[in-house]
Amino acid sequence: MSDYKRKLRSGKVLPEIATPKKNKEIKKNNECEEQPTCPRTPPSQSIEPYFPPSPFGKKRHQPHGDRFIPSRDRNLARDFQMMASAAIHTKNTETTNSGDPPSITGESRRFNAYFRAELLDDPTAVSEFTSDSSRPPRRVLQYTPASTASHINNSSNSINTLHHTSPSHYTRSHSPESVDPHLPVLSPSPNREYDSPTGSRFQVSPIGEAGRRILLTSDRHTRHINPTAIKILDAPDLQDDFYLNLVDWGVNDSLAVGLGSCVYLWNANTSKVTKLCDLATDTITSVNWAHLGSLLAVGTHSGKCMLFDAEHSKKLRTWSNHSSRIGSIAWKSNILTTGGRDHAIYHHDVRSPQPFFRKLTGHTQELCGLKWNSEGTMLASGGNDNNLIIWNSHENIITHRLTQHTAAVKAISWNPHKRGILVSGGGTADKTIKFWNTNSGSLISSHDTGSQVCNLAWSKKTEDIVSTHGYSSNAANSSNQVVVWKADKMQRIATLTGHVSRVLYMSMSNDGSTVVTGAGDETLRFWDIFSSVETTRPEREDRQACLR
Repeated sequence: MSDYKRKLRSGKVLPEIATPKKNKEIKKNNECEEQPTCPRTPPSQSIEPYFPPSPFGKKRHQPHGDRFIPSRDRNLARDFQMMASAAIHTKNTETTNSGDPPSITGESRRFNAYFRAELLDDPTAVSEFTSDSSRPPRRVLQYTPASTASHINNSSNSINTLHHTSPSHYTRSHSPESVDPHLPVLSPSPNREYDSPTGSRFQVSPIGEAGRRILLTSDRHTRHINPTAIKILDAPDLQDDFYLNLVDWGVNDSLAVGLGSCVYLWNANTSKVTKLCDLATDTITSVNWAHLGSLLAVGTHSGKCMLFDAEHSKKLRTWSNHSSRIGSIAWKSNILTTGGRDHAIYHHDVRSPQPFFRKLTGHTQELCGLKWNSEGTMLASGGNDNNLIIWNSHENIITHRLTQHTAAVKAISWNPHKRGILVSGGGTADKTIKFWNTNSGSLISSHDTGSQVCNLAWSKKTEDIVSTHGYSSNAANSSNQVVVWKADKMQRIATLTGHVSRVLYMSMSNDGSTVVTGAGDETLRFWDIFSSVETTRPEREDRQACLR
């Protein structure tokens, strides 16, 4: 025992308890250890530094209990509300943990509402979930003041019994004299109707009617679009002519606008306005940016087509193939295509010194719409002869002649998400938007808009279509509108108003979030339509058309 105390005071680690067979070895070790003088610990020093209690030097506090005993009330949703997360992570919010999931998702909202309806018997769960999908989550475990709770308790329950709603929505009877009080008596809720064979009384599912409504509610939520323009610019001398195309937004975030005899450039990043050219003796009838670089093609009333380098404000070339005004221009790689009042379409190779390399003849009246598909294999042209013609690449070969429109076809747009799908809009006498399968030349569907269709643009992010309108024969309030459509069902998502004249011009920003429109009221209005929308499909790889 004395050896044990001495080793304990010296801070040495105790050896294992020796068996009788090892007594000799222990004595030898003790003799060796007794030769040097061992330091001794003063008697007053505690052994706690060597064997400290847990936690280190602090007293243990015995917890009284760690269980939460809920209220035995029937309606828990009355005293407790759903709790919102302390930190809401959004796409635009900077957080230290970028990998943290969002505070609440659509499925989380669905199951929160489901459990509130099924377990807590909350009658507002269904209406709140189905009415507004973007409402903030309710808070859970928020204590209700005793005065309020007692008032509600006294007014709702007079018998202190447990009530449970079964899946078939039967409740315990409140009349104890009707049956034996020791047996659970089920009576139908007085607010339920059982005349329908699909009523909750005849359901064999363990899920109640409220839970079924929540689980079967569609996940598609209505997107909010700002109905007012986010920016308005004055555009004096902007012509009120249905057959012209005087506004175009380039890949360099520069907006080109033809005003009278001048072309102005507005920089979307700096809001700086620059005059590119002033023709003085001629009038601008169309503008269109090249898909690459800072090249801008400008068509005039005299039939000239000019090519400008907007970065250096320099005119590079002029073509004089048309005998009348050029109302529409389209680019595809190095190919510049123009259509004019002379019923002709010319293909120009900007690298070649030749005036043009192909002339297309198929329309009998003025051309007002030209659009290349993304692959560069088809060209769609619309004219005042009510014809929509699909051309085979750069050749003078008509693949399809579509004659179902009854008015001029200016509004043309190719689907950027599905190959071979084209949408077109007719003028005042037509008022329809038609979808075409250009591979087979068949009409997919036709929809009456009730007003003149001036422009069409397919969203770069979603399956939505933006259309601008002019004259309306039904009512004055349905004219001069900008409408956002769900393409698959042609359902109106939003109607944007503000112009007091026909919305004749429209272009979309390069990122696909903002749309600019121009009208005969000499104003340009910018609409924030797709900035809050994420791309519904992954971006495909850039596939530039092969050079001719």
